[in-house]
Amino acid sequence: MTRISSNFTVPNKAALADDVQKTLVSVLKIPERDRLITIDENLKGFFQPPDTSGNYMLVELSMFGGRTRETKRALHKALADMAEKHGVKKENVRIVVYDVDKDNWGIRGGRMASDVDLGFKVDV
Repeated sequence: MTRISSNFTVPNKAALADDVQKTLVSVLKIPERDRLITIDENLKGFFQPPDTSGNYMLVELSMFGGRTRETKRALHKALADMAEKHGVKKENVRIVVYDVDKDNWGIRGGRMASDVDLGFKVDV
């Protein structure tokens, strides 16, 4: 699950969501169909760090725990690079990853994700 918060009006939300999804598929090796992205534009109540200016983006990802440090490093870089295509300087991108144990995800009819064949590897 991915949430994008910005201090500006995103001109093409569909293109941003598509680019985020492509990044997650490429780096995390998740299936293309595994997509849950929300985009929240906070034009008034968004207070960004004082050492930044212009368009700012916060990317929050809740995902199954198990990804390696190298994979997360690649994910941070890829998301920052992707944000530049949407008018946000890399320095104005903050990424927060929430590693959630599969026991804490209810999916596919309310079953714990740890009890389900996900169809993809998490330990990448």
